[in-house]
Amino acid sequence: MPTQIWIDLSLVDNGFADGTYIGAGPFLNPVSGTSSFIWKHLLPGKVHYYRLNALVGDRWFLLGSSRFETPDCNVVRAITCNSSIPTAGVSFVVPPATRSGAGTVATEQWLDLSLFDSGFAPGTFMGTGPLSPSGTSFFWPGILPAQRHHFRVNTDYGAAGWRAAASGSFESLNCYGLPEDISLPL
Repeated sequence: MPTQIWIDLSLVDNGFADGTYIGAGPFLNPVSGTSSFIWKHLLPGKVHYYRLNALVGDRWFLLGSSRFETPDCNVVRAITCNSSIPTAGVSFVVPPATRSGAGTVATEQWLDLSLFDSGFAPGTFMGTGPLSPSGTSFFWPGILPAQRHHFRVNTDYGAAGWRAAASGSFESLNCYGLPEDISLPL
C-alpha cells in the first residue's frame, strides 16, 4: 500500500525534467481518506501536464499521467470527468445579454456546442435553450472526452436577428484510464 501520493504539474511537455514542474503532496491513500484535490490559481487557457506518483516502501510508481487545458474562466468555468462512463462535462456561465446596437432588448439566449470550427454552420452543432437573457449557469454533461469543443452564446433580438454574445473553445478532459484503484505491487 502506498505511504505517499504526489501530483506533479508542468506547463512544459518534457518528461518532468528537474526544475520544470511543481508538486503537491503528500496525500494519503484514497482508501485512507484523500480522494480529490483542487489545484487553485492555475493560468486560464494553458495546457498543463500532470503525473500522479505513489511511494511504496522506498520505490516510486507512476499511477498515471496526462494533460489538460484550463478553461477561459469567463464562460467556461469548470470541466469534469465521469470516469465510469467515461464522458466529460462542462460548467458554463451564460452572461446577461446586452442591448443590440439598435437598442433592441434580447428575448432569449441559446448555448451552442460543436466539435467543428465551422462557424456553427447548420447541422454541425447542438444547442440548448431557450436560456434567460438575464444570464444563467448551465452544466452540460455527457460530452466527448479529450476533444476540442467550440461554443457560442447566441442571443435573439427578435426583429433585429441573432447575435453571438460570447464564443470560444475548450478541450474536454481525457476521462479514459483514470486511476480508480491504486493497488500496487509490494
